[in-house]
Amino acid sequence: MKSLLVLLLVPFFMTQTATVQVVKWEGLEKEMAAKTGKIKVVNFWMSGCKSCVEELPHFEQLHRTFGNQVEVILVSLDKESMEQTKVKPILERSRITAKVLLLDEVNSDQWINKIEPTWSGAIPATVVIDQDNNRRLYQKTLTYPELVKIIHDIHKP
Repeated sequence: MKSLLVLLLVPFFMTQTATVQVVKWEGLEKEMAAKTGKIKVVNFWMSGCKSCVEELPHFEQLHRTFGNQVEVILVSLDKESMEQTKVKPILERSRITAKVLLLDEVNSDQWINKIEPTWSGAIPATVVIDQDNNRRLYQKTLTYPELVKIIHDIHKP
């Protein structure tokens, strides 16, 4: 019986966490503009933002549940030097498998308005991009039910 339990739990514990891809603004812009036929949910977060870290599992759940309709991109705004000491441990604890980018840009004033002109730059923030490239900005912590509602609202006939 113990060996059966071990066999059932191994896939759960061996889930590989996402790799972090370090990008400049141009790389993020390319990811956001790429036509995939899916709704894109782009979340901006930092390891030092408690509410940002607390909502990461909601985005992972969205990724795992709606992966065929939704592309989740988690954009860390941490310094590149914090990737191994702060970012990766958070991703491992939360068992994140969604795409993770670390935006390596010092001057946020040069790219924030390009993401969404109404964004103040405060985090957590999430931009949802529909298949027609229309963007919706959410400048707050989002729960899983809120994320599901956003996706369903976009799919309304």
